[in-house]
Amino acid sequence: MIGAVEGGRSGNLPAEMTSFVGRSRELEDATGLLARVRLLTLTGVGGVGKTRLALRAAERVAGAYRDGVWLVELSALQDEALLAHTICEALGLRDQSAKPQLDVLVGQLADKRLLILLDTCEHLVRACSSLAEALLRAAPGVRLLVTSRQALGLPAEHVLAVPPLDAVEMGGDAVRLFAERAVAVQPRFEPSGAVLRLCRRLDGIPLAIELAAVQLRVFSPEQILENLDDRLFSAGSRTSMPRHQTLRTAIGWSHELCEPLERLLWARLSVFSGDFDLDAITAVCGHEPLTPQGAERALEGLIEKSIVLTAGRRYRMLDTLRVYGREWLAHLGQEADLRRRHLDHYLGLARWFHQEWKGPDQIGWSRRMSGELANIRAAFDHCWSDPREHERGLDMAGHLVWFWVACGYLHDGRLQLDRALARCRGPSAARTAALWACACVAMTQGDHDTAEDLLAEGATEARAQDDEMGAAYILTLRAGLALLRGDLTEARVIASLAERIHHDLGDPGFGVLLSLSVQALALLCQGGEALEPAEAVVEQMWRLADTFGGRWLRSYADHHLASVRLARGDIAGAAALARRCLETKWRLRDHVGTALALDLLARIAVTRADGTLAARLLGLSHQVWRAQGAVGMGSPAFAEPRRACEEAACALVGDHAFDAAFAQGTRLNLDTEVPRLFA
Repeated sequence: MIGAVEGGRSGNLPAEMTSFVGRSRELEDATGLLARVRLLTLTGVGGVGKTRLALRAAERVAGAYRDGVWLVELSALQDEALLAHTICEALGLRDQSAKPQLDVLVGQLADKRLLILLDTCEHLVRACSSLAEALLRAAPGVRLLVTSRQALGLPAEHVLAVPPLDAVEMGGDAVRLFAERAVAVQPRFEPSGAVLRLCRRLDGIPLAIELAAVQLRVFSPEQILENLDDRLFSAGSRTSMPRHQTLRTAIGWSHELCEPLERLLWARLSVFSGDFDLDAITAVCGHEPLTPQGAERALEGLIEKSIVLTAGRRYRMLDTLRVYGREWLAHLGQEADLRRRHLDHYLGLARWFHQEWKGPDQIGWSRRMSGELANIRAAFDHCWSDPREHERGLDMAGHLVWFWVACGYLHDGRLQLDRALARCRGPSAARTAALWACACVAMTQGDHDTAEDLLAEGATEARAQDDEMGAAYILTLRAGLALLRGDLTEARVIASLAERIHHDLGDPGFGVLLSLSVQALALLCQGGEALEPAEAVVEQMWRLADTFGGRWLRSYADHHLASVRLARGDIAGAAALARRCLETKWRLRDHVGTALALDLLARIAVTRADGTLAARLLGLSHQVWRAQGAVGMGSPAFAEPRRACEEAACALVGDHAFDAAFAQGTRLNLDTEVPRLFA
């Protein structure tokens, strides 16, 4: 098992930000059913509290699952093709191979005992149903807790309807909830009969009650009730209002109590998926009649009214409120414009990332782009749903090549690049870039044949367009592919040519560094007399990396020089460089680099005659390599030193001890163990 599931952690359930009120009977029912059934779906209208109840129930039963209880939030996911991948991410399964993610998921969970909470499934019912059926069939120890406005419709499914809170009497849960939320607005608040009547008028729906409690900043409970009654009367029956209409009425009233520019911002913010930052808000939403400064002021008002939630410097809206805002956005006729502006922003961010990746703040950019992944995916969804935007999707997918390859998102990259290339057949510089970007992803996944085909097509297109820079990167990757296939002489010759071309084209930094890295690896694989020229190449890499910045390639230089020093007997120097390489690769989420650094540390352990440590490190790296689809990217250049290390470790401690330590390494939690190695 890869990632956090194997390490014995209890899961990823979030800490509760507000108090949990009532639901004692529903909680008992849910926990009781979870002890007996494998698929439990909590259904109910929006805002009724399905998620909070599911989280509390999951927390209560967590001790029964040795491999943890895991929350998978699906409200921001629109592309059902990424469902299994999203679950893998939430569970800490780092598989980035070319294998179907559903196969990866069911394969890795086949012998596990855990509970998965799939939250907000109604927009993905068909995909969630198919996935649940596959998991239940292949992984007998897995149980699923689902929240959805609609049941999945499977024979094994047990459905528990989540009712509104009790609003019959003053001591009921609805009044308690209102009172607890009201204290945040009025610290000495005491509930009255008007509060009870208000909770009844809101049908005991928690989200409606919480939105009403916020209005205590302006109105008394009596005034809130009077205004709400007027709205309910104008909407229809005062005695039999459907609960979903009650919630919409409460949200609608909150909407009307907002200032005009706050209402406009609410609608515009609905274009985002997941959370977002202030830069995105001002860029996407801060246009007439809003200004960037006006958007900030309107945002403050929405936060005060609990329409927008904050977490540090990030913002988000509850799904129900976002859907309401999206309806208003369509009513205003601005949805197409806002989706275009959203794409403009994230395409611009992708281009900015591509430029800044060649500088010193790569770890910061890796974290920033990882935090924006939900919105990057949403921008791609827009590209593929609108033929007019296909070319911009192609451009964005190519500009994110180093995010896909160096920051741990190979699966996302392969999916988006494949889609882009299938939709954009006409020759262009953007298509050439996407071809070599996709080849780079495929090589990293161990898919050498596909990479060769993509590079051949890219070379043809680059020549036809006189795209010299594109041709240079294709040449560099051809050298890398030759290295992976074990043709060391060809790799050196092509990489040396690519280095000169990059330099002549005015790209003396990043492109040259890539070419030098291939040369250094080819020399290291040759060994013997090639060590001295390998060291010279690495020193050249260091000088360039110091000049142009970029810790990703500098850390590869650390890896290569550590190998040289190890071959020359400088064990302490090799270990220091290997640990520094590992730290950078881990912080960037570069899985290949992490695995290479772990393998190198295992070789160092063998040199120190510590076969047990070497075996454990090989087990750790096996987790990472398996996630890539092939050990050493399917290359003898990386697999052969690893095999020699395994044999040497076995000779030191014996087969039985080696197997036991290796197995322990495959079970260790990477998130815990890897940082200990460079701390």
